[in-house]
Amino acid sequence: MPDTDTAPYEVLFVHQNHGYPNPLPTPDDLDGSEALLNDTSKVKLARVQERFVMKFGVFVDPIEAHNMLFVEKSTTVPIPKVFANYQRPKGQRVITYILMQYVPGERTAHKLRYYQHVLPTHLRGNEAPVFTHNDFQRKNVMVRPDGTLVVIDWEFASWYPTYWEYATATCANAGWYDDWHEYVRIALDEYPNQSLWLSSMKHEMWG
Repeated sequence: MPDTDTAPYEVLFVHQNHGYPNPLPTPDDLDGSEALLNDTSKVKLARVQERFVMKFGVFVDPIEAHNMLFVEKSTTVPIPKVFANYQRPKGQRVITYILMQYVPGERTAHKLRYYQHVLPTHLRGNEAPVFTHNDFQRKNVMVRPDGTLVVIDWEFASWYPTYWEYATATCANAGWYDDWHEYVRIALDEYPNQSLWLSSMKHEMWG
C-alpha cells in the first residue's frame, strides 16, 4: 500500500509502556503495507510489520488516539493498544496517523471481504463527483427574517459522489424523531439505497 506523501512527519506522541521494541513504525513504513480499509470518507487502515495497524487520513483526528489512551488507563474496556500519533501536511490539510496494535479477528475479515465485494457496486454515483456541503443538517440552515435560507458551516465541504449529500443528510436525522427527512427530499435528489448502506455502516462503526 504505497503512501505518496513525502513531506516530513511530526511526532505528536510515542507511548512506550507496552513493551514493544523500538523503533516503532512511522508513516514512512506504509510503503508496501497491507490495506485493510480504504473508504470514501478518506480514512485508511493498513497493517504494518505484522503486529501493527496504522489508521490515517485527513478525517482522522488526534483526539481519537488520546481518547483510546484514556480508556486504556481508566477503564477495563478491551481496546487495541496505541503506540504513537503522527501528523504530516498535505497541501492545505493535515494527515493524522495513529499507530495501534493489530488485533486479528476472523469475523471482521469476512465482513471486510463482503464489503469489498458489494460496496463498489452499491455505493456508486451515477455521475461525476459534485461539490458537497457534507454536513447538511438542521443546525446548519439559517432562516432570515424574510423567510429565505442560508446554509452555513462549510468546513467539511469537498467533492463527493452524487449520493453523498442526501445519504449523510438523512443520517443526520438520528432517531427519526422529527420530519427533517421530509425537507431533505425536497432540497436534494434522493438516493435511498446508498443512504441505507451508509446508515448501516455508520451504526456499525460508531454505534
